[in-house]
Amino acid sequence: MKHIIILILSIASVSFVSCGTQNKKKSGLADQTIYTGYLILGPEAQSFTECKGKAISYWINGNTISKELSASYEALSLPLPYSSIYVELTGSIDTLSPREGFASQYDGLFTIDSVVKAEALSAENDCDGRLNNIFDKTFESGDIAFRILSATGSLSPSVIIPSGFEEDNAPQHKEVDGSIQQVELTDLNSDGYNEIICFTTSAGSGSYGDIWAFASNKNKSISEIYLQPLSDPSGYMGHDRFYIEDNRLKREFPLYKEEDTNNRPTAGKRIITYQLEQGEAGWLLTEQSVQ
Repeated sequence: MKHIIILILSIASVSFVSCGTQNKKKSGLADQTIYTGYLILGPEAQSFTECKGKAISYWINGNTISKELSASYEALSLPLPYSSIYVELTGSIDTLSPREGFASQYDGLFTIDSVVKAEALSAENDCDGRLNNIFDKTFESGDIAFRILSATGSLSPSVIIPSGFEEDNAPQHKEVDGSIQQVELTDLNSDGYNEIICFTTSAGSGSYGDIWAFASNKNKSISEIYLQPLSDPSGYMGHDRFYIEDNRLKREFPLYKEEDTNNRPTAGKRIITYQLEQGEAGWLLTEQSVQ
């Protein structure tokens, strides 16, 4: 008789058993192999990757993805595209049958018999260290808070989740060029309301710096802050360093002569101080001084 598992959904866990790679489950499932690993569901992915320290991933037979499992994934996964949750499953693996479309890119087909456990990723169940590749920090100021989530890569899906604002707390999404290196919560224009500023660095030898930032509209909502393009781009080849000094945003980068190589600038450096201004279409960081 097939054992029926009832998923009990919560924000933290859909629970049954502890972590491992492959186990023999007790209490009625002794004859079934339990596969442990990561589950990803999305428009172009429905995959299971085993906890083996290897990138062995299987396309999941869509007919065996229950509504309960889909709901668990929605509740437990991070609000980033194709983020993982931890699962323990019984089922079968087929590596011989031909596969088409997205399924052909995987090592086999996984057919789910039952879901033993589904959990949000944590230090206790993250068997292959996927959380190490996620920037996840929360910054608070009084009743206001910002949760910053970002994957790491050359193009990184990212989200800023505000909370505590009176009228609008809608998440803000962006595909960051590179990765988020640092975040500051500071009042750039001394109006009594803090701005959230993410400092980003692109992948590759140029290490071009940028910001992704939002200003508080008197704690009712937030609006994006735009960085004015360099007024004088001569000698600029990236390697920016953004930082906050005396409640002002500063940007420092080396200057290159035409014959300089990327790793050996010889023309000194430039430091720009920005001021935050409210324009017609939103907030703008403009150059206040250049040295």
